[in-house]
Amino acid sequence: MTPERSRLAISGDARPGLNRTETLRWHVVLKSKVKSLVGVVILAGAVAACTSNVRQHGAVISSDALTQVPIGSSKQQVRLALGSPSTTSSVDGEAFYYISQRIEERAFFRPRETDRRVVVVEFDDSETVTRIAEFGLKDGQVFDFTTETTPTGGNRTNLIRQILRSTRPASPF
Repeated sequence: MTPERSRLAISGDARPGLNRTETLRWHVVLKSKVKSLVGVVILAGAVAACTSNVRQHGAVISSDALTQVPIGSSKQQVRLALGSPSTTSSVDGEAFYYISQRIEERAFFRPRETDRRVVVVEFDDSETVTRIAEFGLKDGQVFDFTTETTPTGGNRTNLIRQILRSTRPASPF
């Protein structure tokens, strides 16, 4: 081994079999590869932070399930088609309430409720369905998606407003 190679090998600056110019070129290439790898890792972290996680809570009632419950159906038919209600009411006749909410979590931000729906199935004294309505918020107002109207006054409407307007996000635990 030549004294030049011996000195480079001891200092750790050279790869075996390379002269000084080749060693410098090799270091430049290695530095550029490390920079590229660091850039890829940072980019992957940024993309992962931008993705969102969407959680659905409560009874999600599809339009297909609602078509299985025509006016005049019994309570038993409603329970079979839609499942157990989230809550019930006996004010002005009995009603089943199916409540669902959609919560979106993005990176380090607080979870945000993006949608809340309430499906109401009302019964008469003979326990048959008299009305089915689906409520949600549209432009900040309680909105009946079934009839595409904004409901007015009454005990049921106030209860639905209370359910839809509570803005506290659900606890994930």
